[in-house]
Amino acid sequence: MMAILENGSDRSSVKVLGVAVTWWSPSGVTWLDERMTDWSALTDACGPAEHVAGLLDRFEADPSSVWSEVMDHLCPQLDTAFPASYAALPRLAEIAIACSAEDLAWVLLAAGAIAACSPGLSKPGSPQMVYSAPIRVLHRLTDRHLSRAVEAGEYVNLLQTQGCVVFALWPV
Repeated sequence: MMAILENGSDRSSVKVLGVAVTWWSPSGVTWLDERMTDWSALTDACGPAEHVAGLLDRFEADPSSVWSEVMDHLCPQLDTAFPASYAALPRLAEIAIACSAEDLAWVLLAAGAIAACSPGLSKPGSPQMVYSAPIRVLHRLTDRHLSRAVEAGEYVNLLQTQGCVVFALWPV
């Protein structure tokens, strides 16, 4: 799977929290290619993150059932993120674009928690800068989904997510 990123040239890489992430650019549009992410070089809450790609596959198939496991690995207690967490943002944006309306809230809650944990707002190489395009996609999807939320709990959770994603985009 691939996600749109801004910046870039023909083929580039950047370090995110000390780990090289590679992307390529056909016709000036830059895509982060998750298949090129060396998950074994990244860490999550439990250590090496080579299992994260498979975890995200399972999350895509059934977000509500796998959400807790995703958060245990990528953003425990909703307040700590890891290099694998940030590397998962483009995939989470893709899942959010493709999933049903009933599953969207789960994906947005996961991505919002991760985005809110990013250090070094707007600094070159920070997760907000490297993953700004998927974060913007998630922001737009959260904004749209807020108007469709019918349950009070879901609405409050989405408002919190929207605040986290907006915070991640805020220039400092």
